[in-house]
Amino acid sequence: MGLTPVDLVEAHPWQRVVFTTYALSLSFFEAVILDALVRGGGASQALVLADVDGVRASISEQGAHRVGKEYEVEPIAVTSGVFHPKVSVFISTDECHVLVGSGNLTFGGWSGNCEVLEHLHAGFAVDAIRDTADFFERISGNTRILHGVAEHCGPIAADLRRSVRGRTGNGDIRLLHNLDRSIAEQVAAAAADLGGVERLVAAAPFWDGGGAVDRLCDSLDIHEIFVHSHRHGCVTGPTGDNWPRGAKTSVHSVRVGVLDDSAEAARLLHAKAFELRCKRGRLLISGSANGTAAALDANHNVEACVVRIQREQSIGWTYVEAEPPDPPVEVDTESESEETHAGVLRAILDADKVTGQVLTPKMSGTVSVYHLGSTGPAPLATAQLATDGEFT
Repeated sequence: MGLTPVDLVEAHPWQRVVFTTYALSLSFFEAVILDALVRGGGASQALVLADVDGVRASISEQGAHRVGKEYEVEPIAVTSGVFHPKVSVFISTDECHVLVGSGNLTFGGWSGNCEVLEHLHAGFAVDAIRDTADFFERISGNTRILHGVAEHCGPIAADLRRSVRGRTGNGDIRLLHNLDRSIAEQVAAAAADLGGVERLVAAAPFWDGGGAVDRLCDSLDIHEIFVHSHRHGCVTGPTGDNWPRGAKTSVHSVRVGVLDDSAEAARLLHAKAFELRCKRGRLLISGSANGTAAALDANHNVEACVVRIQREQSIGWTYVEAEPPDPPVEVDTESESEETHAGVLRAILDADKVTGQVLTPKMSGTVSVYHLGSTGPAPLATAQLATDGEFT
């Protein structure tokens, strides 16, 4: 039996635990993750960084009552996209583990869907651990990201760097993020170091019609791509297609052996993985990035992926021909509830003073502040929102 993510959660008295996610289920986190952390004897600083959409959806869940008491949730807003990385950090005085994958902090992301997950340890992934520290430092100061986590990011990065102090990596495992350069640009550079790409195989639940595929293939100087068609279908969402149907690049529909779970329970594809077979080796890339412009191009979503660089010849993934999936059923967006458009703010209560910031929507001026309790909203005061949404 292999190690599961929950096994790692409860395996040690962790002193610092951090999760980043797009979608969020607080009931899942409390019932599964938080309980596992408690069983392991740690979790004194459990922190969840989630996109504002995930926070908005999770606050209405029944049964989640420990947030703000036994762990913290911080909403993250991205001005031109969403906060999409799925990174988990577990640190103690003598251990450091990092998980990077495709699964959100939900029941589906940790058990229900077909996902991919990289387990990184300070003993063999020194460069990737340092890259993860860089990722949290870049979150703190990036102008496209609106948040209140600057005070957390520095200590997280410092603990990650401490765990690999004095160790030397070989550069074969790296963490890619797009807070400085696009994922596509970094992939193209890594492929060029291995002599250029001979074959590209990809799997993802979301595509954008083909524009991102065309740009990626152009940058790699190839004219075809092999895309995994999952036996049990893909996770669906309100945006994005499930196939690069409009790509000018030649798209071959295949079923990749390592992702074919025909012997397992039917799981919808939510994994994002790319294999680039090069002239002098192979690149394996997995994480949060779909086959879309929002994920692969610059200045859109915030993403994180692991790249494994193999510098020897390899046969690579095997596959068979398959039929492409049917187009997804269109989602009715006309019946969205008023709750869908609710804004998200963060606030801290210190004695009788509340300080906070409205992350979305963008607003300023005089506002009325209410406390929403079991008997309904109770007025607290009026406040002035600054141009960046801050108030006291």
